Amino acid sequence: MFGRRTLNSIAFFSCGLALAGAALGSDASPYLGTWVLNRAKSNFHGDPGYQSQTMTVTDAGDGMLHYAFDLVDSEGKSSHVEYGTKLDGKSHPIANSAFFDSNKSEPLGSRKVKWTVMKDGNAVAWGVDRVSKDGKTKYETENWQHDGKLFSYQLVFDRQ
Repeated sequence: MFGRRTLNSIAFFSCGLALAGAALGSDASPYLGTWVLNRAKSNFHGDPGYQSQTMTVTDAGDGMLHYAFDLVDSEGKSSHVEYGTKLDGKSHPIANSAFFDSNKSEPLGSRKVKWTVMKDGNAVAWGVDRVSKDGKTKYETENWQHDGKLFSYQLVFDRQ
């Protein structure tokens, strides 16, 4: 069974991946900046989720976006993670992770993206992200399945 830290690692990686897909599929400027989890408006099913999360998205050039995450998990442990990603409709490897090894994103419009994170060719997490028309709020539906149990988050992020 995944531990809470493992599930939280998958969740915050997936949030950034999906936002990157939306940004690279359209004008990136509304997606760059700092996003903060609005825990009061978010729902966590099958896991207590994390206490807080802040993600900073910057343009790394050549279609790449750089992500920096600061997270406090459900047990109060802090983490910092950074990675880059690119949307081009292909599966991309993820280095240095015990939880996932590749990802794929598909734009569903100018502010919406469907994404999948995989390990050994199997989906570990999947979902859909949508950024509001005014660019101030990001909504994410995220799912993962492990050992026959489904975990689901409905997350809301506010742009700072």
